[in-house]
Amino acid sequence: PDASGDLTRAIEAIERALTLNPRNVIACYQGADVSEQLARWRQEHGQDPEPDLERALALYRRGRDINPKLPQLHNGLGAALLWQDLVEAARKEG
Repeated sequence: PDASGDLTRAIEAIERALTLNPRNVIACYQGADVSEQLARWRQEHGQDPEPDLERALALYRRGRDINPKLPQLHNGLGAALLWQDLVEAARKEG
């Protein structure tokens, strides 16, 4: 199976949904989640996760700005920020 291809196609579909409805908070959340999954996949396979992680953070923030009462967006954002710190710390060490 081509996990990175599946995740990339999912992101493309979510981006199309957000083009049609930029205030679709569910698409923001799903896009952030899939982007974070792709970033983790890339890191596990020796690739740079940063572009996907940055997209995840931007989508979590966008969704939070649309509806700040959804705890999933705050939780996802916090977890992604923590993971970003870990990635940066690993880069500095290695």
